[in-house]
Amino acid sequence: MFSFWFDCSQLKKIRERPISRTIKRKMSHYKEKGNEEFLNGNYETAVKYYTKAIETDSTVSVYFSNRARCWKLLGNWENARKDAQEAVELDETNIKAYDLYGIAELELGRATVSQDVIARGVKRLVKAEQLCASQGKRDFEPQLRRHILLGKKILWYKEQEITLSKKQHFIHYMKDTIANDTTLDGEVKAAYMEEVTELEREVQFNTHPEIPSYLCCQITLEVMNDPVINGCGMTYEKEALEAHIKQHGNFDPVTREYFAPSSVIPNLRIKQATEEFIKHNPWAFEYLPGETFDSIKL
Repeated sequence: MFSFWFDCSQLKKIRERPISRTIKRKMSHYKEKGNEEFLNGNYETAVKYYTKAIETDSTVSVYFSNRARCWKLLGNWENARKDAQEAVELDETNIKAYDLYGIAELELGRATVSQDVIARGVKRLVKAEQLCASQGKRDFEPQLRRHILLGKKILWYKEQEITLSKKQHFIHYMKDTIANDTTLDGEVKAAYMEEVTELEREVQFNTHPEIPSYLCCQITLEVMNDPVINGCGMTYEKEALEAHIKQHGNFDPVTREYFAPSSVIPNLRIKQATEEFIKHNPWAFEYLPGETFDSIKL
């Protein structure tokens, strides 16, 4: 007990020891160079500078989260997770570190046999969003909300993958059992096999429900994230309608009626309906026909 207290107190003293001006200048230089290389897209070089900053002082959370960003863009998810985890342990209020931690676990979880890693990743992202609210950093919230919804979508696909695998194993087991059952005559065996084959077809062609048309923008044909209604009573995705107005003027894309710019207001009813639908159907967020589990990009 005493030795543990002694070690911890010594560690505290070391961390609280004043840093010389020379070391501070080095740290600042390495960080600035890392940021410069990052902005220029030289992520491997940026990693080297952030590593030098960490070697100079390994108690600064931002150095680890900055390096984690580089690992993310280099596709090295294991290193991204390790650095993000270290950044969070050094500073539990580091929003970007939690975001990177969550994204890394989502990506690593794709290759696992269970959904546990992905579920943890979603929790990290939710934590980042909570930190945004508590710190009043509202600018990060839209990005984090998108990451959370994509995380839940990936989790849904992983759960479907696991369920499908279990059903396929069961079907193969049933086929083998029927085929090897010597107590069944030919007709009964064929009837049972037909039932199992029909079940197999249902499993293979089991798809999610259709997205209600009133939740889709008639310009983009996608689910609306920020729906607005104009003076003609028509609802569109805000960004898509603004682009249409800029190019074609204040004429409705469908009815071709004129509407005043001041008549465009948020359609809160449709937004609430969209959020409720996505809550129960995570796959519907930013859904693209023909998309697969691996094609979802964070």
